[in-house]
Amino acid sequence: MGNMNYQHHRQLRAPMADVHELTNLLRQLDFKVVSLLDLDRHEMQSAVTEFLLLLDRGVYGLLYFAGHGYENYGNSFMVPIDAPASYTSEHCLWVQDVLQRMQERKTGLNVFLLDMCRKRNFNDDIIPQPGPLKVTANIVFGYATCVDAEAYEVNKGSLSNGIFISFLRQRLLEDEKVTVMLDRVAEDMGQCEITRGRQALELRSNLSERRALTDRIQGSDCPEATSARNLQWAIAHVLPERKYLQFDCGVRVQLGFAAEFSNIMIIYTRVLEKPANVLTCSAQLTDFSEVS
Repeated sequence: MGNMNYQHHRQLRAPMADVHELTNLLRQLDFKVVSLLDLDRHEMQSAVTEFLLLLDRGVYGLLYFAGHGYENYGNSFMVPIDAPASYTSEHCLWVQDVLQRMQERKTGLNVFLLDMCRKRNFNDDIIPQPGPLKVTANIVFGYATCVDAEAYEVNKGSLSNGIFISFLRQRLLEDEKVTVMLDRVAEDMGQCEITRGRQALELRSNLSERRALTDRIQGSDCPEATSARNLQWAIAHVLPERKYLQFDCGVRVQLGFAAEFSNIMIIYTRVLEKPANVLTCSAQLTDFSEVS
């Protein structure tokens, strides 16, 4: 998940590029990826619920968030785009709650990559009380920055990446225990002049076994359940078939559909035919709310 266009807070530039980058890397590792941009609180809650339905016994679950965030009393909160100016935990998603719900799915690995600030939110004096976490020895938290510090973006012209992803993308495909891989990312960041003294990756983990993001997918004891989860993921990513529009003037236009993110569909146009007496012809979409 990446939130950029906040309604009441500073706009961010990096989340779109960072989510896109991580999506492509995880796909190379055969992960089923759901990539989402600019979610309000209700949409973030729904996204987490759907994400949890894709998890089951032994499945590796990885949640990445880029956007505004904060940390109070050891609890991390992801800020949706519709959070009010003085937001509290009631307006945000509580990371530790998501972890508890992931454990209920009996996952084989729970990885959280939180690319957000961890400054204290003095507007929020609520101390949430999480339910008891299970001792699963399979939890990894990779924080883009340390406690009470900010996470930064690097702007290069029209493109922007977060510092965390700029280093993580160089290591993510390595066949190493996930904590070893993240340790190397932390070392790389520590050698960078831009981040030194400003931003340092923090790793928290109780992972007791050698588990890597590159591990081969094992067959399930219940292939029907696996097929159902794969079908659910596939249905969420179905795109419309190509459309062909024939106009009275003799012009024929093709509409195509693509998606770089799970919740953003791109519609492109192509002029296939035009009468000989038409010198130039272009097709543009002005209202595609009811494409038939």
